[in-house]
Amino acid sequence: MSNFLFAIDSIYNLPVQPVIYNPGTTASDHNSFWQKNYSAICFSEAYYGGDFNPYYHSAQDRIDKFNLAYFHNVAKLGIGSIAALAENIVVSVPDGENLPSSISINNFPNPFNSSTVIRFIIPEESNISLDFYNSIGEKIKNLSDGFKRAGEYEVYLNASSLTSGVYFIVLQTSEHYFSHKILLLK
Repeated sequence: MSNFLFAIDSIYNLPVQPVIYNPGTTASDHNSFWQKNYSAICFSEAYYGGDFNPYYHSAQDRIDKFNLAYFHNVAKLGIGSIAALAENIVVSVPDGENLPSSISINNFPNPFNSSTVIRFIIPEESNISLDFYNSIGEKIKNLSDGFKRAGEYEVYLNASSLTSGVYFIVLQTSEHYFSHKILLLK
């Protein structure tokens, strides 16, 4: 896990610059986790007398000494890591349920006023792109893209800044291209 977080730190160019000690020191308050073979990652504490963050667990622990920029970047690292892990979630299908056999795309409500939910189904895993176009074929917005497993997906569309009219949702998979007409009425 520490190597994964190190990679995420590099991808997003965060200034956290983790230093990996494995195993950590027995002086750490995370040691009880390590002793029971649980994973624990510590981002800010002194290690063997060297103080990588001088205001953590010290006599100077005061809000005016708090390294807010550092902890802000650690929060970004955590959010980036969760997002990267979420892309690889495996979704199971309960016994007795079948995967969809064909691609479909629709929205509800249609016509809609300001916002609608777009639902699309893909029968097999694929790289997809879901785009929103106006009636003269200009792409307004990408709603979703990337690798998707077989299944049903929903995307929320807020079109409150657009004028009434006919629009199109276009779903492109690795092998197919589908469009769906929607109507915005204000």
